[in-house]
Amino acid sequence: MMPPEAGTNTEENTNDKDVLQVENEKLIEVDATSLSNNNDERQANPYKTASFLSKLLFKWPYKLMKVGMERPIEESDLPNIMQQDSSSHNLQTFENLWQDEIRRVEILRQKLPNNSPKRNKINPNLHRALAIDFLKSTWIIQPMMFASSTARIVMSVALGNLTQSFIDKSKEGYMWAGILIACNLIVLLEHHHVFYITWKKGMNLRISSVAAIFSKSLR
Repeated sequence: MMPPEAGTNTEENTNDKDVLQVENEKLIEVDATSLSNNNDERQANPYKTASFLSKLLFKWPYKLMKVGMERPIEESDLPNIMQQDSSSHNLQTFENLWQDEIRRVEILRQKLPNNSPKRNKINPNLHRALAIDFLKSTWIIQPMMFASSTARIVMSVALGNLTQSFIDKSKEGYMWAGILIACNLIVLLEHHHVFYITWKKGMNLRISSVAAIFSKSLR
């Protein structure tokens, strides 16, 4: 996939980059003004000051959820968004990914002879750039899912031994029950954190894509 603004030579890429730089600065100014106004009216995002335990157990959004249990949530109840979730930040990240992909293709083309037919077949691929960025930024979910899979296997073994301890009337049942509870906690935390990390990254990609479309429409 190659967006319409992608050029086939260095000069066109430079011109596109200059135009996008100006547009990014405009969006940054708009975001900065918006964030400044919001800072006067809204409270700080609770995630910024949340402790490790609060993030681990998802306690940080409880204050807003408590308001929602008492009455309908209004816009003024919502806290400020974090800088990494703003459109200007995500647009800049999106543009950096695309420029890196263009440079990668240019390096590959330079390694080929000028008369090689493969030069025209090598084009920047936005899907590839986004996929690599997704894997790099969400790598933590891989060991988490591995730990969850291991915990599920241990759970089946512990459940079997726990059942056997009832038959044998052994005191080892307490140990296997504790292991079963610990493994359940690992699976529980992994499930929610993997969903949070991947969904948040998907939200950032959506924000950056919408910001890029909006930026292009301003030309």
